[in-house]
Amino acid sequence: MIIHHQAGNWGVQSKLGSPIYLVSWLKGMNRWGCTCPDYEHRRAANGQDCKHIKALISFLDTASNERLGELKDNEVIII
Repeated sequence: MIIHHQAGNWGVQSKLGSPIYLVSWLKGMNRWGCTCPDYEHRRAANGQDCKHIKALISFLDTASNERLGELKDNEVIII
């Protein structure tokens, strides 16, 4: 999975060659949102996050604050 940081938003690609979906923090709703079709289905059905959100949360939980502070816009991170 490839994740890259873009001006406070994150692009998450499930597998090589698949679309890159935008994952961003929805401030007014206090939750993550994703542009993938599965997100709409899961969120509407049972309030679950899609795999793109889960991957981003996993990355953010394991990355150090120092590493996150060093990220540059459009930097590609392979995890």
